[in-house]
Amino acid sequence: MRCYTEDTRYVFPVVRSMIKHISPLRFDDEFICTAVLKEARVKIVLDFEIKLISNGKVCAKGWTEQVAVLLPEMEMVFQIPEEIQKALSGDEQLK
Repeated sequence: MRCYTEDTRYVFPVVRSMIKHISPLRFDDEFICTAVLKEARVKIVLDFEIKLISNGKVCAKGWTEQVAVLLPEMEMVFQIPEEIQKALSGDEQLK
């Protein structure tokens, strides 16, 4: 997830991830990646699953952790900004 505007000045790099590869994807395979928000206070935690469209077979599943970094200072912020929390929860749209 990259959410950067001159107004917010935040980026959200992945700092930790885990993935279980179950079945390979091949060139030209069409797939769906579904992500579920698990946390968005101190860090953003997403669970995800990748499935083939053709047969629904699960190809991979895992999770990522992302933190808020303020640009251009490159300072890690130890709380997800409130406006981003609201946008992720569906209370507000990102611009």
